[in-house]
Amino acid sequence: MRCLLWIFTFLLIYSVTLKSQILNGEFYVPPYPVPELYYGDEAPELPDQVLNYKLPYFPETFYLQGHIPSCGQASAIYYCLTYEYNRLKNTPAVSSSTFAPLYTYFFLNYGDNEYGASSFDSWNIVKNQGNPFLNDCPEYCYLNDNDLMERLPMWMSGYDKYYRAMQNKISGYYSLDVSTDEGLRLLQHYLNDHLRQESSGGTAIMYGYPGNVSYGIDSVLNPDSFTYTVYDLYNSATHSMAIVGYYENQHIDFNNDGYISDSLDTNGDSLIDFKDNEKILWVLANSYDTIPNLFLFKYSLLAECFNGQVFLPVPDTSYKPSLTTKIRLTHQLRGFIKISVGISSNINSEIPEHIIDFPIFNFQGGFLPMQGDDTVSNPETIEFGLDISPLLQYVENDKTAKLFLIVDNASIVNGALNYFSIIRY
Repeated sequence: MRCLLWIFTFLLIYSVTLKSQILNGEFYVPPYPVPELYYGDEAPELPDQVLNYKLPYFPETFYLQGHIPSCGQASAIYYCLTYEYNRLKNTPAVSSSTFAPLYTYFFLNYGDNEYGASSFDSWNIVKNQGNPFLNDCPEYCYLNDNDLMERLPMWMSGYDKYYRAMQNKISGYYSLDVSTDEGLRLLQHYLNDHLRQESSGGTAIMYGYPGNVSYGIDSVLNPDSFTYTVYDLYNSATHSMAIVGYYENQHIDFNNDGYISDSLDTNGDSLIDFKDNEKILWVLANSYDTIPNLFLFKYSLLAECFNGQVFLPVPDTSYKPSLTTKIRLTHQLRGFIKISVGISSNINSEIPEHIIDFPIFNFQGGFLPMQGDDTVSNPETIEFGLDISPLLQYVENDKTAKLFLIVDNASIVNGALNYFSIIRY
């Protein structure tokens, strides 16, 4: 059996500037690959409605974000990723298989629960380091002075929890253009069969804040109890929700012409397109308490949402880390600490040839102790793990390599590295 011989070096760097995650350049999410079949007349027939939130893969309860602006994580992690992961594994969404939405949020909100964080930054963390389930990363709730629901900004502690999270990655996330008739139709197919002719479909997320609403769908005629239908947008970027199905509209005549139609010019623009479709309503799952947990969304509105796109993750249920770190660290101010790991094939080198950074433990979390709250035992000390498997590409199996743990401390406050080890699986 061939073994790697590791030589360890610890570098402590004192820095005077902080770094933060910044989205540079034009917003771009690659398009989801759509088989040619779905563009033609031979595309599979669509059912009248699809209600994926009723499937066992969807979380057992709807999420309430309370006073925390974490809608991006509720939609992208709690709703969408939980559903997609359990659908692939064919397992029900229970506490041990429902993803914790605030794990990524507390790395991204600057240590302040007044700040939101995008779904895309959260998915980037999941792609790099995975995401824990709620049983490993529960939420610690309390009421603030205004009787609003808050959550303690806790960072998860315990190597085993981080290792389990590393196995819950995504291979990537994609966009689907819904600004045209064709794109909206493709979304229906995605919800129905994942655009792969599968027995169950998918979920996606969108960005847009609901505006005007219509109430009063007769509950006797409406067994799904949808009593809230959005037919206008307040804006296109400040709130994220999950698209969990579509619904056959038999109740709302948007232009009051006596017909519920998709073949009449209902808006007077001399065209018949998606803007005239009254027959289909999207089903959205929400987390903000001024809007119901589940409601209907006018068909054409998705075209007006952020970037005219919806977004979806692709779980990697087969991933297993090959090389990890186990670290126990003490510091009073977690937002001033950055962890990197480097490697050199030259065991006499004083600096690494290659360095990898991480989207977590990267000058994040604000002016708080490492675990995030003074009420826990030993809050300044945390144990965590990082997936450093990409470093293996720089090592030959029968060669010796030198690893560097780099702790960048941007404060004048001293901390302590309690222990550091490498685990090869």
